[in-house]
Amino acid sequence: MADDCHKLHYCCERPPSSDRDDTSLADLTFLVMASSRNRDRAIGLRKSWAAQLSSTAAGNNNKPNQIWLFSDAADTETGAITTPDISGKESYDDAQYRSTKGAQWLMKTHPEVIARTKWFVFVDDDTWIEPSNLVTRLQSLEWRLPLAMGYLWRAHLYLGYAHFSGGAGVVISKECFMRSIPLLFDPQYWNGLIDTSLSRVMSSQKCLFLHSEQFMWDSGPLRKEGGGTWFTSDGKSRLYNSVLSAISGHYIKPDEMSVFSKLAREHASTLRRERTPLRTAHNKR
Repeated sequence: MADDCHKLHYCCERPPSSDRDDTSLADLTFLVMASSRNRDRAIGLRKSWAAQLSSTAAGNNNKPNQIWLFSDAADTETGAITTPDISGKESYDDAQYRSTKGAQWLMKTHPEVIARTKWFVFVDDDTWIEPSNLVTRLQSLEWRLPLAMGYLWRAHLYLGYAHFSGGAGVVISKECFMRSIPLLFDPQYWNGLIDTSLSRVMSSQKCLFLHSEQFMWDSGPLRKEGGGTWFTSDGKSRLYNSVLSAISGHYIKPDEMSVFSKLAREHASTLRRERTPLRTAHNKR
């Protein structure tokens, strides 16, 4: 098993000595599960990590829109949009359809978005992202292969396939996206939850799953225990190390997003670009 994982790891990740891929932040498209009930989250992400993305909501009308907030209601302030499939549907169960139906809607109505995108990133509206760390990781991978990356729940392998944490964010190469998204709502794959259903259909389409601890499904490692106190001497070192190396964090409050993004920007020059190992998951067929 270990030898197989080693071989699979290097058939999709570029050797350290090779030239890095030219992937940049402009090659990414983010699909966000948003909500009219929690619009403060959308405002928080717009003011923090999403401010680095080109967006028609930010007034960049001559630039491609890199972030799509799919909600049960349109909102001009946050830039959230809705479609007939998700409009007016406010429940938790309904929310599972927002970014997923939104992805299918993009394929039908905005082929130019699909054409220019190398990697698609599915996140929740309470997911914090550090874009520079994400791009650095993706530059070591081959976007033309069917790949999916995030935090894998290894304990859930009894389901018959590896299961990504949706809240930590799921990053999908264009090839995996094109194979999987059109089939997502087939009854043999869709079970009402975005993370397990997406994992199931990607597994069926032979996408290679990559696990990275840089995707944090829970916000605990990003803040001092007890929350709210970021700069005490006993918590500062751990906080800095976690924020500077993280790609994502989940269950992040709107005001915390700005704090984490500020720390990451201020200390980016000291961040060691150490390539942490990726592990592959063998999906049972």
